[in-house]
Amino acid sequence: QIETLSISEFSKADRFTMSESKGKETLHMLDISANSFGCLSLIAHNKLDIALKAVDIMKGEQMKEEFLKINPYHTMPTLEFADGTGLWESNSILRYLALKYKLSQFPTDLQDMARVSQAMDYRQTILYPAISKVAYFYLGFSQTKPSEDDEKNLAKELERFATIYLKDGKFVGGFSSPTLADFCIATAFCFLEGKKGREFPKAVEAYVERFTKAVPEYKGIRAKLDGYIKHVCHAKQ
Repeated sequence: QIETLSISEFSKADRFTMSESKGKETLHMLDISANSFGCLSLIAHNKLDIALKAVDIMKGEQMKEEFLKINPYHTMPTLEFADGTGLWESNSILRYLALKYKLSQFPTDLQDMARVSQAMDYRQTILYPAISKVAYFYLGFSQTKPSEDDEKNLAKELERFATIYLKDGKFVGGFSSPTLADFCIATAFCFLEGKKGREFPKAVEAYVERFTKAVPEYKGIRAKLDGYIKHVCHAKQ
C-alpha cells in the first residue's frame, strides 16, 4: 500500500512507503534513523512544504535504479529536487533548507553562521562516529559489540561536548534558541538509548530535554524509534 503523507501526519503513521511527490521537493528518509530526524524536525517545526518518502532498506529500495539516479551512495536522508536530481548528507540538506526558506535556525551573521557550521561538522566527524560505534550493536545494526575502550571514549566525548559546546547557553555554541547545530546534534543521542539503562551526563540529558521542549515536533518524529527500542532492543537485553 502506498500512502501520501504530509509532515503533520508523520508522527501519526505506523509505516511510511514510497509515494508520488507531484513536483515537490521530496525528502527520502529512514523513519527510525537519527540521521533523518534532524531534517524531519526542521521541516516539521517550520511547516515546510516538503514531500516525504520512507525508504524500506530491508527490501533494498535504496538500491533500486530510480533511487541510485538520485543518490548513487544510496544513503538516507536524501533530498530530491523537483528536477529529479538529489542532495545527500543530512547537514547539507539542513543548510540548503535553511538558506532557501530563510529560516531563523541558521544565523545570517557570518561569525555566528561559522560557529553553527563548525558544530555541525563536529557532529559528523567526532561525535556521531563515537555514538555509532557503541550504539549500533544494541540497535541491531551491527554484530560487533563495542569494546570497553569504545564505551570509555564515548563517555569522555559526551563530557567534552557538554564542557565545550554547552557551557555558554541553553543550546550548542551559546545560542538562546535552537540552531541547525542542535537539529543535527540533539537528535543523534536517541540512538544511545538502545542500550537498556544507559545513563547520560546530566548536562547532555538536560540539553536534549530543552531541545525537545523547544522543538516539540521531535517527540512525534522519533516515536517509531522509541517503540523499536522498547519492544525490540530492550526486550532482547
